[in-house]
Amino acid sequence: MSLAVETYNLTKIYPKRGVFNRSPSITALKNINLKIKAGTIYGLLGPNGAGKTTLIHILAAILLPTSGTAEIFGHDVIRDSNRVKSLINYCSGQGSLFWNLSVRENLRYYSKLYGLRDVESFEKINTLLEFFEIEERSNVKTAYLSSGLKQRVKLIKALLNDPKLLLLDEPTLGLDVDMAKKIRAYIKQLSKEKEMTIVLTSHNMYEVDELCDELALIDQGQIVSIGTPTTLKKSISQLESLELTFSKYNGDPSSLLEDLVIRSTFRDGFL
Repeated sequence: MSLAVETYNLTKIYPKRGVFNRSPSITALKNINLKIKAGTIYGLLGPNGAGKTTLIHILAAILLPTSGTAEIFGHDVIRDSNRVKSLINYCSGQGSLFWNLSVRENLRYYSKLYGLRDVESFEKINTLLEFFEIEERSNVKTAYLSSGLKQRVKLIKALLNDPKLLLLDEPTLGLDVDMAKKIRAYIKQLSKEKEMTIVLTSHNMYEVDELCDELALIDQGQIVSIGTPTTLKKSISQLESLELTFSKYNGDPSSLLEDLVIRSTFRDGFL
């Protein structure tokens, strides 16, 4: 199977800012080596500040790496950035839309940027608006939409050009449970029916377990482990369990448990 994404020793260092800034530089990514097969769903899992979004931005040719290389379907993200951008699309929970344009105007604007013909974009926009249950608000300015509805519009925007590689940075952020479930099913469908490669970041363990063929655990800019959700779960050592029984206590048991966890954490040196 061909590779959609390949990185070699990909590193990103954010330097100090300002002449008098004595704060150290920040290594967001350090020697990231990934091989993502075409047509698969690949997850990037890790805590805030782990480097997931930085990696996505480099793959999207938005951010330049400090060193190392990244290729999208064999095209270097630096030397062939225009070709890379024609093959991908990107959706972020933190992204923005034109607040003074309506939903439909935003989508028509982006469809023209992607080179879609008017008839093609009209049909595609209508279909996606209906699927994401936002057609009734298509003429509303995005400034007046809730964060969840804005996220739906961003997802529609990212699907307009049928990208070969879809980069999703926390795609279900701010969505209600039913819509998040619907979008996860749609992501699976895109991968299967259109052989679209999808790379997503998430803090939702259930989401990556349900969607991903393979995933990488990232922490402090480095890859900790790579594997399928099943193999990674099996590799985790058996944890000790502690059973607590509360008797003759009239207060809230959760407050006792919280106090116990805090004291145990300090004692064992985790904080």
